[in-house]
Order: sequence, then structure tokens, then C-alpha cells
Amino acid sequence: MNIDIDQLRGLLAKATPGPWSLGKPYADDEGYREFPLFASVNGTTVCPVAVCLPFPHVGGMQEANAAFVMVARTALPMLLDEVERLRAALSAQPGAPNSEGDDKWKPQTPQQIAADMRNLARSEGIDWPEPDSAQPGAQKNGGSDAE
Repeated sequence: MNIDIDQLRGLLAKATPGPWSLGKPYADDEGYREFPLFASVNGTTVCPVAVCLPFPHVGGMQEANAAFVMVARTALPMLLDEVERLRAALSAQPGAPNSEGDDKWKPQTPQQIAADMRNLARSEGIDWPEPDSAQPGAQKNGGSDAE
């Protein structure tokens, strides 16, 4: 799955600004419980959405769904910022995708991942020991488990 940060930021830009707050539930005209979410736009309180799922198989989930939507509106921009920060940090690492449009990470063996972790730890001044061939799971014969 590829996270399209630009698309998500575009959706956020069009949505009612956050943070949102959960209002007091009420019964709609058909008797279903609705959970309103409120926000402030230019000093005016608005209700951009009310969560109401009138199906028996989701009974009891309405309030949890409303709380999730409320928190997600505030959390998503921060999560996107963190994804961008981590992508930038990863792209600065050896073996990162090149600048010629190769945006896919190449699969690595466990040994390659361990070597990368060891090199990163050492670059941060952390003493990371070499793998011990006597350890369980250590590979023999050029990386093959077969003898």
C-alpha cells in the first residue's frame, strides 16, 4: 500500500478544520442515536458531521466511531508529518531509492537487514556486535540452511 500524502492533505484542506469535539448524542427523527461532531469555523460553531449507524450489527459502535472520526481529524495531519519525516530520514540512508524515479525499496535478506542495522547503530556510536555463527538461526554455507 502506498500512502498518497498529497491526496490526503488535499482532503484535509477541503474538510472542516480541526480539532473536532464530540457533542451530546440525540435521537433523530427516526429514533436512531446520532453523535454530532462540532468544530469552530471563523468563530462560529458548526457541525460538520453526525455519526449515525442505524443497523443492528453495529449497535454500540456509534459512539466509538464518532470518537474515532473526531480524533482522526486532528491526528491525521500529525501522522502525515511523521510519515514525511520518516521518509526523508530513510531516503538519506545507504541503499535508499535513487533519485531517478526508483521509489520502491528493494527486498533484503535478513542478513542484509542485520548488517544495515549494525552499520546504523555503529554510525550512532552504539556498539553492535558481529553475528555469532554459533547462535541459533545462524546461516551456514553462504546463507543456505541446507548442508
